[in-house]
Amino acid sequence: MSVNWEDKTSPARLKAHAAACASGEFDHTVPTWDIYCDLRDSVVWALLMTGFSPRSEWVITEKNWNEVFCRLQILERVFGCRRIYNNGSRASREVYYTPEEIRSLVGLRVNAGSKSDAEFKKLIMKELTTDADRKLDKCINPDPKADPYRWEKIYAPKEVAA
Repeated sequence: MSVNWEDKTSPARLKAHAAACASGEFDHTVPTWDIYCDLRDSVVWALLMTGFSPRSEWVITEKNWNEVFCRLQILERVFGCRRIYNNGSRASREVYYTPEEIRSLVGLRVNAGSKSDAEFKKLIMKELTTDADRKLDKCINPDPKADPYRWEKIYAPKEVAA
């Protein structure tokens, strides 16, 4: 199934489009359009994991944006940040979704499907359990290759008996 989205009316798009029209879309001094596109794209891909509530029509609305935000927050806490920026000379920084950003996307329609609260919780619980099992397995069955001093131990000069 292909990912399809549509966003003609969200406040974020309208603001970014107006700024792009006023200054030129590729004006690096006004990155509003780029920021909007990064936000929109990351939310689209994140919604494929979280899904919409079955009560929604696969669109972020004034009635459900807070539920979408809550699911995205949970997703980021479990799987990590969805947006990591690096401006070249600066260190990378993680940018987590804010309520204002998600509310500014009211009107974004994505064919992300529906997931009931129970299905979403099951997905999150499965990931947390899998992660815990991996950590337990590493503790119980340590990998000798994971030892940070492995090469020093192998190739360290051997003491010679006098």
